[in-house]
Amino acid sequence: MKIAVCVNKYDVNRETTDKIEDFCQTQNLHFVGLIPFDQEAVRSINEGKTIVEKDCPSGQAVEAIYEKTMDLLLGNED
Repeated sequence: MKIAVCVNKYDVNRETTDKIEDFCQTQNLHFVGLIPFDQEAVRSINEGKTIVEKDCPSGQAVEAIYEKTMDLLLGNED
């Protein structure tokens, strides 16, 4: 079983995010990315859209995390 970790709204509490990243490193867990808090994400959801449908920081982060996760699942990770 492969496990991947990402942190949503990582910039709301950077100290906790750092602890999560450190934990992943010490436990040898794949850390696939960080999603920032993004007001555009809130607007997108309120409009009934996904965050990747808008050109916004959180949507870009989710796309990158998706790619890393797929690479992990397909055995293409670094």
